[in-house]
Amino acid sequence: MTNAPVEHPLQGRLALITGCTGGIGQATARAFAHAGCSIAVHHSSVKSQSKANALVAELVKLAPGVRAAPFEADLSSYDNARKLCDDVVETLGHPDILFSNHGVTGPKIGPQGDMQEVSAETFEEIWRTNAGTAYVVS
Repeated sequence: MTNAPVEHPLQGRLALITGCTGGIGQATARAFAHAGCSIAVHHSSVKSQSKANALVAELVKLAPGVRAAPFEADLSSYDNARKLCDDVVETLGHPDILFSNHGVTGPKIGPQGDMQEVSAETFEEIWRTNAGTAYVVS
């Protein structure tokens, strides 16, 4: 028996990482890919498309057999979240891992404003984007 580490412990697995073009998302994608995991790189808009494409090009070189593809979706909508899942399954297969990293704060939550000034509609939109779509995607 040996205690040697497994070189690629996530070989053959697929992770969907939402919010994959920011610091935490990129670092997670790199770590998973080093471990042999293929990555569905979610990004939220055309503005982040070049970052997503560059990350995909980098990830496929990190370990043998790693596949990666970019997927654009505005996750403030449950329909968009469902379509993201369908697109990932069609392109790369069914994800084994969800790393839910996307999120918004809105104009009046946290250090940007007073929570008491947040309308129910704004709260619902933020909750739907941050928590609701994570439920739908999983």
